[in-house]
Amino acid sequence: MKREPKSKIEKTDICERCNQSFSYVNGIYANKRRFCDSCGVIIKTERVKKLAQSQKKHESYIQKKNCERCGKEFEYHYRNQAGKRFCSSGCAHQKLPEKITINCKWCGVEFESQRLGGAKYCSKECRDKVGHWSKQTEMRNETASKISESRKKYYENLEEPVIPWNKGKTNIYSVETIEKIRAATIDQMKNGRIKKTGIEKKIESALIDLEIPYRYSFILKNRQFDFKVYDDIIIECHGDFWHGNPEIYGEGENMKKLSETQIMKRKDDVIKTALVQEHNFILYVFWEKDIEENFEHIFEILKTIKKHKTGDENVCI
Repeated sequence: MKREPKSKIEKTDICERCNQSFSYVNGIYANKRRFCDSCGVIIKTERVKKLAQSQKKHESYIQKKNCERCGKEFEYHYRNQAGKRFCSSGCAHQKLPEKITINCKWCGVEFESQRLGGAKYCSKECRDKVGHWSKQTEMRNETASKISESRKKYYENLEEPVIPWNKGKTNIYSVETIEKIRAATIDQMKNGRIKKTGIEKKIESALIDLEIPYRYSFILKNRQFDFKVYDDIIIECHGDFWHGNPEIYGEGENMKKLSETQIMKRKDDVIKTALVQEHNFILYVFWEKDIEENFEHIFEILKTIKKHKTGDENVCI
């Protein structure tokens, strides 16, 4: 649709730069003016200067280089120098040169290379032995060794050994302090700083889908449990490795040997189980293998829990 031109009208406005009143004639299709005539000239001059400075700065970033294929000189921005080897895509996609025979600079073995200009080393292993990363590794190892020796000398010269203040101590935190620590941990989990495990996320998702009320990271007598469901049910999600799944780890012929960490974790699980029974909670333990391979069965167990608690015979999702 064709727009009708505006009629010429004389207007009065306040300049945004000098705050002085000025008059102007509003021409055809003209918008409201922001500056008076004198301020407009100054602002236009400043813009021209800034544009000239920008172009001059851009020119200082331009560098020159010879094409590795044809030898022609070409320009490129300094930020792109790492990937700029050729003057054009034509040179970059030309057929690679014929294979040449080169001696490895590290082991002396002859090998063929089709790389432009020839490779220096026959393999990545030889390159790393004399390359940048090798030097960095040597420097790190040397620095770590110096720190270790310095720390050892420091502790040897101490008159009294340094003993951690809480070593071997129990009941050093009050119930209020433990609750604060637990609340801070939960807050970190909500903010994503401490993440739930994959199997915990799956169980939590099922509880949400079934609309089962739960509390994550439940503390009972200074022991942490994964989920507290309703008022008297506790759910634990056990990883096969850390908790030593009895179907995988044990003393049988086809069983894997338990590590010291797994043995300690199993003892801790026995203590937690006794604690749950002592306080009349019902404990459900879901293993990682079952969660990953037979989650439908676990989902049915959760549905049964809800049916018994709510009395709803038509629990479904």
